[in-house]
Amino acid sequence: MERAVTFQTYVRSLFQPVTYRSLTRFFLLVSILTIIFSTSITQATAVLAALVAIIGSFASRTNRFRMSPALYPILAFAAARLLAIIFSEHIDLSVHALRMEIFFYSVAVMIFNEFDELDVLFVVRFLFIAGVLAALYGIFGYTTGMHNRAMSTTAGYYTLGMFLCAVLPVSIPFGERKDVFPRAWLWYAGTAVMLFGLLLTFNRLHWVAAGAALTIGALLFNRKLLIPIGIGAAAALIFFPEIIDRFVTLFNVGEHMSDRDVLWKGASMLVGDHPVLGFGLRTFPAIFPLMHEVADKGVGSWHNDFLQVYMESGLLGILAYLGSFGGFIYYGIRTVKLLPPDSQYRSIAAGIALSSISFLIGGFIIDPHILMLFLTLYGALAVLHRYAASHNVQKEPGKTPA
Repeated sequence: MERAVTFQTYVRSLFQPVTYRSLTRFFLLVSILTIIFSTSITQATAVLAALVAIIGSFASRTNRFRMSPALYPILAFAAARLLAIIFSEHIDLSVHALRMEIFFYSVAVMIFNEFDELDVLFVVRFLFIAGVLAALYGIFGYTTGMHNRAMSTTAGYYTLGMFLCAVLPVSIPFGERKDVFPRAWLWYAGTAVMLFGLLLTFNRLHWVAAGAALTIGALLFNRKLLIPIGIGAAAALIFFPEIIDRFVTLFNVGEHMSDRDVLWKGASMLVGDHPVLGFGLRTFPAIFPLMHEVADKGVGSWHNDFLQVYMESGLLGILAYLGSFGGFIYYGIRTVKLLPPDSQYRSIAAGIALSSISFLIGGFIIDPHILMLFLTLYGALAVLHRYAASHNVQKEPGKTPA
């Protein structure tokens, strides 16, 4: 029997009693909730969560630290990225990634150790609410002329677009589950708002990623999802016909490369150098050979996750990067199979697994906000897999959790 807990009861559980674990959970939740709203709060609370968890482990007489095979792929990727910093061609540039990237990998481990399935349920709800609020801010900024695209409070249109692109699929399977989302009409409205906001970012790649994830999700789990998709898309097209103009450019990609052709040309000149560990993290400004050919002189990355990972951390990095997606998809499918069809956590696991499509197409490594979101969902999936394995063992007592 799965637990049913109200929001008020859940919040009280964070502070009654106040323990190292409850404080770690609280700081982690704040960090997750502010991913799209405040970089400084997200980073500060993640650091506080880590410090409290470390202090708690020393203060406790028993070792609370746990590890799971589900975390191995993401930890292997973290190790590859760390090696790329250590052996960087420009260590002065790469060292900044220790706080802007490497530290965040610990978030997935902390979530696995400190959260349970109930925490994951509320994290998913909180991310949905954060996505709606961020989309509303972006829509307001665009419609009032504050920005030429929908943007978030903490970063630009790319960050908002990828955040919405990833959160939308997570919410697909539980749209009509009252044990996950108590008011179905709020889910429909929220989904339409997020889709509206995503369209107004004018990010073509994120449109494609979200379109693929939403289509697959609707066909597999919830065909009624087509209702908010239709409402959001129709409203956007009626009030903002410029979206159509942007959409048409998808069919003329060669004429709208935004310097990406120059980036790939420059990469081809360096592809044979440092193939094992790459040039090091954040070294683009120091190694890109064709800066004089790009129109945007402020460009600071390779603008493609696969290219970025290879150039920064070589073959070791790209193999680990692909492995992290393999782990995401494998454990997502395995968790869904282990849980009974009527389980609310099965729906959540399916939604998180769907988000891997968005991350695979849209990327997650270039933007630290999106990296944090990816690691949050990865850690949450590891928690659900642990719960699913335990649930399966209870049904079949002779087995051992994976």
